[in-house]
Amino acid sequence: MLAQNLNTKQAASYLSSMGCPFKAGTLEIMRTHGRGPEYKRIGRRVFYTKVALDAFLEGETVKTVDSMEG
Repeated sequence: MLAQNLNTKQAASYLSSMGCPFKAGTLEIMRTHGRGPEYKRIGRRVFYTKVALDAFLEGETVKTVDSMEG
């Protein structure tokens, strides 16, 4: 089964529905800086998969000095 491809506007809407209020413009800026969720290009078009967006929402665990105590 192929993953559903979401365009930038659909991806922003999906992220917002999951509690992370991103706008399409924010995703575009993140792409230009090499940040944000993984995406793929098909020709000049950009697509995201829900799997990539969900992984982005999981974030990255950051260890702090306080979290390492005890």
